[in-house]
Amino acid sequence: MSGNFGGPMDDRCIIIGAGHAGSQAAVSLRQEGYAGEIILINDETDIPYHKPPLSKSYLKAPEKGSLVLRPESAYRDNNIEMLFGAHVDAVSIAERTVTLGDGRVLPWSELVFATGARARIPDVPGVALEGVVTLRRMEDARRIAAMMPDVRNVVIIGGGFIGLEMAHSAIALGKKTVLIEAAPRVLGRSVAAPVSAHVEARSRAADITLLTGLGVASIEGENGRAIGVTAGDGTFFPADLVVIGTGAVPNVELAAKAGLSIDNGIRVDEHMRTSAPHVYAIGDCASYAHFHAGRHVRLESVQNATDQAKHFARTIVGRETPYREVAWFWSDQGDMKLQTAGLSFDADRHVLSGEPEENAFSVFSFQGRQAGGGRFHQSPGRSYDCASSACGGDQPKRGRYYGWYAAPQGIAGGCGAIKVLWKRPDLGGGEESVRFLIAEGMGGGETPGDILETEGPRGFIRSQS
Repeated sequence: MSGNFGGPMDDRCIIIGAGHAGSQAAVSLRQEGYAGEIILINDETDIPYHKPPLSKSYLKAPEKGSLVLRPESAYRDNNIEMLFGAHVDAVSIAERTVTLGDGRVLPWSELVFATGARARIPDVPGVALEGVVTLRRMEDARRIAAMMPDVRNVVIIGGGFIGLEMAHSAIALGKKTVLIEAAPRVLGRSVAAPVSAHVEARSRAADITLLTGLGVASIEGENGRAIGVTAGDGTFFPADLVVIGTGAVPNVELAAKAGLSIDNGIRVDEHMRTSAPHVYAIGDCASYAHFHAGRHVRLESVQNATDQAKHFARTIVGRETPYREVAWFWSDQGDMKLQTAGLSFDADRHVLSGEPEENAFSVFSFQGRQAGGGRFHQSPGRSYDCASSACGGDQPKRGRYYGWYAAPQGIAGGCGAIKVLWKRPDLGGGEESVRFLIAEGMGGGETPGDILETEGPRGFIRSQS
C-alpha cells in the first residue's frame, strides 16, 4: 500500500496515529482529492478498529463480529501506505522529517498528530501489580477477555464512562462487581446531577456495588498479583481483576519535544492547525478553539475525532472553514444508552422534563441565556425530542445527527430561524420539544420575544434503555 497518487513527488502527508482520527484523515484526504503520498503510522499491529465496543460487546463475546473500521482494501485502493507496529521517536519541524524507532527518516510536506490519549494512572500503592489493567486499546481488551473466565470479583476504580461500561459488562458476565468513585457522583464532569443519580440507581439495581465520595487507599497483592482493593475508609474489597478507569492523558510528548504549543493537548486553531506551519493535530490529543465555549477544549469521542479528521482534510486541500461541529457522545451501560450533545460543563441551570421514575426524562442544560437540551428515556414509545434546527442564514436547516436529535446549535446566535422555529416547531422535532427549549432558554417565557438575543445552546443529555 504505497506509492505516489499522481501528485508532485514532494507532496507527502504523514499521519501519526491510526485510531478513529488518523484512519479517517487518511481516507478523507483521498475523498477530498489530495493527490500526494499518504503514510499512516500505526503503532499497533491491528488494522484500525472501532474502540467503543472494547468495554462492552467485545468483552462479553470477543469471538463475535469484527471491529475493523474499514477493510484493508480501503487503504490499498486509495494508495495509503500503512506502517504497522511503527513508533515515532522524533519529529523535526525545521527539517520536516519524522524519525521512526527503527532508524528510518521520513520527510513530509504536511504532518498530522492523531496520537490519541492514554489511561491516566493514579498514584496508588499496588497499581503495578499483575491483574491491574486499563482499557484503551485492543491489546488491553484481549488481555481482559482472556482473564475473565477465571475472574470472580472485579473492582473498578473510577466512575466515568469506561468504568461504568466495564462494570455493566462484568455484571453481565456474572462477576461480583464493585465500582469506586472518589467524586460525589459518577460522570460528574460530563452530565447533569439528575442523570448521574439515575445512572447510579440503575447501576445499583443491576447489582453493581457502587460507592461515591470514596477514594482508594491501596491495591493489595500477594506474590505480585492483585487480590483486592482497600478503600479510603479502610474497607477491603476482594478482586481478581482491578480496572483503572480514572480518565485519560493526551499523548503530547512527541509534539512538545518538537516545540509545539501544548494546552491540555496539542493546541490547534479552528482549522486544526498547530503552532507550527504545515502541522496539524486532531482527535483526542488536540485542544481546539471551541466556537461556543469561547476557549480551547479537548474532547474524547469518536464523533469529534472523525469530524476533525474530515475537517482537516478539507483544510489541506484549500476548502477550509472554521470547525463548527457540535460534540455528541453515547455510552451503552447495560440496558441503558446515554446520549449527549453539546457541552454542558459550564451550565448554570438544568431543566428536567419527564419522570426519572418512569425511566423517561430529558435534562436540558443552560448557561445564562444560552440554551441546550437533551433526553433521557427508557420506554421505546416515549421520548422528548429536542430543538433540532441549525441556523443557516435566516432559515433553519433540518437536523442531521442520527435522527434522534438534530444539531443543538439550532438555537444559534442572532438568526431569524428562531422565530421560524417557533412558528414551525415541526422543523425542530415537534411543538413540545422546540418550544420548550426556546422558552426555557429565554428564562421560562412563553413567546420568542427577545429570542434573537440568544447566543445558542450549551448542550443536552439523552439516554435510553
